[in-house]
Amino acid sequence: MENKQPTDNSIVHVINIDIQDNLEEATIGAFLISDMCTMMAAAEDLDNDIEEVLHNFEEKCQRSILHSIVFN
Repeated sequence: MENKQPTDNSIVHVINIDIQDNLEEATIGAFLISDMCTMMAAAEDLDNDIEEVLHNFEEKCQRSILHSIVFN
């Protein structure tokens, strides 16, 4: 993303969650990511509410996540 030339400087949220590379963790991770996407979709203003949504997600799933913003 950093090597790409910005087109309209829109905000892109880059989120990383650590999932071990095995079948069980991948299955659990898929459900966790689905839950996170559902929580984000329910937000009225994701750009303003993202920190709260991610904090609630971390508490719910007991996993830490990394979040950064990139302008595209």
